[in-house]
Amino acid sequence: MSTETSSESGDASRAADAIGTVADELRDELESARREASGRTEQALRKAQDLLNDAERALRKRL
Repeated sequence: MSTETSSESGDASRAADAIGTVADELRDELESARREASGRTEQALRKAQDLLNDAERALRKRL
């Protein structure tokens, strides 16, 4: 049984929205940089995007 209050639920929702917004902005920046990059730099940027996606999923699960 959860003891989460309405206020806590709202806080979690706002936190999830903020995480999503920041993650979207970072994805856009990474994609832009990846388009301009080549070779190993592009691979590193793809890995950074994967790590960002993993981090966002983990944060959302904790909320």
